[in-house]
Amino acid sequence: MNQQSSLKNIRTSLQKNPDLPVVFVSGEARVSPGYHVSEIKFTTVQSLDCGSGSDQWDEIVVQLLDGNPKSSAGYMNAGKMQMIIEKSLQSYPVESTTVTYFEFAIGNNGLQKMAVNSIFVDNQQLKVELKGLQAQCKPFQRMLRNAKINSTKSENTSECCGSSADEGSKPTGIQPPLIPDVNSQSRCCR
Repeated sequence: MNQQSSLKNIRTSLQKNPDLPVVFVSGEARVSPGYHVSEIKFTTVQSLDCGSGSDQWDEIVVQLLDGNPKSSAGYMNAGKMQMIIEKSLQSYPVESTTVTYFEFAIGNNGLQKMAVNSIFVDNQQLKVELKGLQAQCKPFQRMLRNAKINSTKSENTSECCGSSADEGSKPTGIQPPLIPDVNSQSRCCR
């Protein structure tokens, strides 16, 4: 996960800019003035992926209740948001590396859990740029990390969800996009 999403990075950005209004943006969308933090969730996720690999991690989800674009209340300042987070950490202490997500929806419809892409100061505002999450095949990602596929030899992704190369073609390296074929018969997706 992006380092920007760590609790430590978020807290540091808030601490450095306590008087600046915090504006959450995602693409062209932005949380409206007058939003508030409606809930902070501390969760332990236990998962089993399509390759029968198990995993466990902690995460924090900060839920934002969208404000009103016509609100004169303005955006919450970083000092207040920092105070809310610190108060919650007194009840639920976690590691500073814990991944922190934000949940919100424009007009409070279609709530989405989003990761922090970047945090920066722009035009006297602390902007938190959020990005949507993508589904991923964990065995395939592990295989890439373990360098089982390299630029000179394309191996079958049968440990995952299919092959990245056509059966009749001679592999010439990784061809983007390297996405597993979820319709093929493989060890993890049967």
